[in-house]
Amino acid sequence: MDQTSELYKSQIAHWNDDRVPELLAASVVLILATFVALTARFWAQRRIGKQWEADNILIAFAAILAVGVTVACIVAFQNGAGKHSIRVMAEDSDKPQQMVRILKAGYVISIVQGPCLGLIKVSILLFYRRIFTMLQRLFQITFYILGTFTLLVTLVTTLVFIIQCMPVRVFWEHAYHIANIQSPSLAKGHCLAVQEHIAATLIINTMVDIALLILPAIGLWNLSLPRSKKVGIFVAFSLGALYV
Repeated sequence: MDQTSELYKSQIAHWNDDRVPELLAASVVLILATFVALTARFWAQRRIGKQWEADNILIAFAAILAVGVTVACIVAFQNGAGKHSIRVMAEDSDKPQQMVRILKAGYVISIVQGPCLGLIKVSILLFYRRIFTMLQRLFQITFYILGTFTLLVTLVTTLVFIIQCMPVRVFWEHAYHIANIQSPSLAKGHCLAVQEHIAATLIINTMVDIALLILPAIGLWNLSLPRSKKVGIFVAFSLGALYV
């Protein structure tokens, strides 16, 4: 890193910043909360003698992928993610191997989180289809369009993240550039524009999330229920959407 750059000066000025404990605690708490919620869901369905539906199977697979993301996050935190890069380098006795491990974990996260979120979204759509079975054809068509779009977006974004750097090792060997150490892969490889790719993915996912919130609202409004009950059920769906 250029020692005359503003980024370097800022990191020096905030040398003691350390978010590792908070990030580690948040990761552990969230994954535990996820499994508590899923366990309660599956236990309740078993109690009433209900067989597993497709949405349950997909959410179970999503939970497995979420564990993979959490493990990768923990690996990154243990190697210094949450601290400034120059501090990670300074505390690394085998520079830049800690940063290499952080970037390897980041590569895994970038690949696994897409399918994880995609499975969650498709599971929600299948759940909608299961509870809104009597609604008009337009609702069913919207369901299939949104489901297909979600699957395609998940597939495309995952493939793009897999090949975001060619060869793949260039992704984590960027640590050598941060440490001002020459790496052969950096001279021969290339990576996509990360900021633009992440921004595009976030925009698409936000659009899908909004659609997932609107879809049950349309379904609920066409049910033969008092308006007060419709509003209450919609609020419950909205809370669930915010959690996802």
